[in-house]
Amino acid sequence: MKGFRAKVGMMLVASALAVPTMASAAEDAVTATDTIVSTETTVPAVQNMGIKFRLDSNQFEVNGTMMTMDTAPDIVNQTSYVSLKHFAEAIDAELTWDAAGENATLKTGDFTATFKIGDSLIWLNGAEVELGAYIGEKDGRTIVPIRALGQLFGWNVNFYGDGNIYLSKTIV
Repeated sequence: MKGFRAKVGMMLVASALAVPTMASAAEDAVTATDTIVSTETTVPAVQNMGIKFRLDSNQFEVNGTMMTMDTAPDIVNQTSYVSLKHFAEAIDAELTWDAAGENATLKTGDFTATFKIGDSLIWLNGAEVELGAYIGEKDGRTIVPIRALGQLFGWNVNFYGDGNIYLSKTIV
């Protein structure tokens, strides 16, 4: 039995040494007219976004960077509101104000939404959407219900008893 194991061991070593030789012979056989197919795929970059607002605080955080806003988040009729301007800033969206129409338009890569103070409806990509709470005004700023708006724009929205409002999203 001992001689058999030795022979099998020698065969394994010999075959292991022969594999690189066979592979290099195959590589030498490729010519300029041959087609080589790559199995490599490009994986898109994934970015985890995080935003934290705190009730009654003029500070908010975007991906670990502290920022200041002039209107603190607040609770009105059991609904948490944030400034539309600072929500837009946090999600890196474009916000414009139409003084004649008294409405604001928020644009991101996928969404265009129009808001009017006093309405509970917005126009999102041309469709009317009910927010379930009214768009308001505080300190001269348009304020919006953060849960409804965040979820419409694809964000996960979580509230904690300590007054923090967290928004998170994975962007590919």
